[in-house]
Amino acid sequence: MIECKGRHGWFKFCSFRVQNLGNGVINVEIRSVREPRNMGPICFQGPKEEVLDLFAALQKHITQEAYARFIIEAAPELLEACEAVLKGEGTDDEILNQVATAVAKAKRGRP
Repeated sequence: MIECKGRHGWFKFCSFRVQNLGNGVINVEIRSVREPRNMGPICFQGPKEEVLDLFAALQKHITQEAYARFIIEAAPELLEACEAVLKGEGTDDEILNQVATAVAKAKRGRP
């Protein structure tokens, strides 16, 4: 469940509304379950390209954050693979498979 903070505190996200106001201006409203009379608790507007850039930046940040967490969660197994390389243990293929397995487990949410 997504929660948002608006002018009257925290609320549960319910829906959004996007309006084209003309002249390349877009209005975006984030709405709660309690439907307001005139606008959502969070509202922003601006040139379409800037709004699209904002959403692209948010998506990029969230994706990068997720990949960073995958690596952090895989760190113990990655460290083990690095130590194996330093000790000269295992073949390159075995070590690469160990690294790939660690990252895959982290992506699936398994420690």
